[in-house]
Amino acid sequence: MSPQSQPATGKPQPQAKSLTAARLGWAVWFCVLVLSAFIVPFAFLGSIASIAASFLYWTVFALVAIVSIITMISRWRD
Repeated sequence: MSPQSQPATGKPQPQAKSLTAARLGWAVWFCVLVLSAFIVPFAFLGSIASIAASFLYWTVFALVAIVSIITMISRWRD
């Protein structure tokens, strides 16, 4: 290992690992949201005749997506 790969204190930088883990976590979360947008309406709500179930699902889905985006953007740094 070259001396240039570690900071002057000799301690590894935990920032890079936690940032990568956070990005992976958000990527997995948004994949789950996108998949639920296709799976839930066709697999679980297809047999329900009432439009209220679909409306409730899309309302909750939209709120979860909006809160997720706001949370992710509020922690965004250059």
